[in-house]
Amino acid sequence: MLLSYEGIGSAATGHETLRFVGRQGTGDLAGVYAQLTAEGDVGAPNPGCDLSGAGTYNGHVVFAR
Repeated sequence: MLLSYEGIGSAATGHETLRFVGRQGTGDLAGVYAQLTAEGDVGAPNPGCDLSGAGTYNGHVVFAR
């Protein structure tokens, strides 16, 4: 499945909103479309990461054929 996303965040508050779309599934996922939205806060980077998420992210996934 091919996944793509876009999002927007605030450097001042660290809050972000993301939207993901999945399409072009193969095999058992052929014809499946997925949509996910997530909202949360970005925290201080973990070692080896430029950016990392902290806290809880809530999302909603819709699968349809």
